[in-house]
Amino acid sequence: MRTTIATGDDARPFCRSDEENQGPTVSLPNQSRELRVASQKASVRIGCVSLRPCEGMLFLKQGASTIVGEGSFSLAGRSEGAVGVALNANGVRKLREAGGRLSVTTIVRPAGGAKLEEGGFELVGGGGGPTSGASLAMPVKPKVSLAVRKGAVALKVRCEGPGNCAGRLALAKQGTLFGSAAFSVPAGSARTVTVKLNAKAKRALRQAKGPAIAVKATTKSAAGARSVFFKIKRA
Repeated sequence: MRTTIATGDDARPFCRSDEENQGPTVSLPNQSRELRVASQKASVRIGCVSLRPCEGMLFLKQGASTIVGEGSFSLAGRSEGAVGVALNANGVRKLREAGGRLSVTTIVRPAGGAKLEEGGFELVGGGGGPTSGASLAMPVKPKVSLAVRKGAVALKVRCEGPGNCAGRLALAKQGTLFGSAAFSVPAGSARTVTVKLNAKAKRALRQAKGPAIAVKATTKSAAGARSVFFKIKRA
């Protein structure tokens, strides 16, 4: 049951329906179980079946626990979209060793929603490509919300090697850029990168109902893009 205040064009629901209160819910629509790999990337189609938007991470798992690829997604409620999944070093190697066909399980983790895991997929194609020897930069997901200090957020970036990593770290929420900064990290180490927040980010923090908001951090380098979700909060 819902109560509505006022009538006409300015009517507003006083309380949300059960459907509107439902957390982000994802699905794996009918699609080919063969995930074609090109330039170390595959594509998986997912759906957001809830009214609320869905954003989070999609992983490809080989065997019991080996993650071979990942990609981030952000979908409007009641919509579908393709998620680009970048293979990591394990994925490239295992696909090559398997002769170009590797059985995997798809794991979808929406932020604030239930995990979806479904097997029966197969990576098909070559694991190589123009970025095979490039160094991979990864944002390090913090264990707690990061406080905004002097209008900026400090996040660690790790370089997996084999060489040094250089690129750009960006913070965003549902496609809206909150700020970015360049980074240069020696191979096999991590460095703290400070991102100055723009006016849109500051406004989102001011208007947030709670002290923190969820954002997506993405590193872009020669080896591709990697993302994590975490929260930033007012100091």
